[in-house]
Amino acid sequence: MQGTGMKPTEDFIEHVSPANTNDDSQAVHVPLWKSMKKWPRVIAYNLALSSAILLYGYDLVIVGTVSAMPAFQ
Repeated sequence: MQGTGMKPTEDFIEHVSPANTNDDSQAVHVPLWKSMKKWPRVIAYNLALSSAILLYGYDLVIVGTVSAMPAFQ
């Protein structure tokens, strides 16, 4: 945290220290339903962002197609 004037807390140091890197032997499998119940906001944000991106692309295609029709020329 150089340049911010803030000192890192012990929790921060413990969280980012190289000793806490997870390798395959320490990885924990969390079932899908349990993780969905634990992080519903993440699911909602993911669905909203994905939908927005897909609908924006769909909108571009539809506008281009409709504006190319002879009735709209």
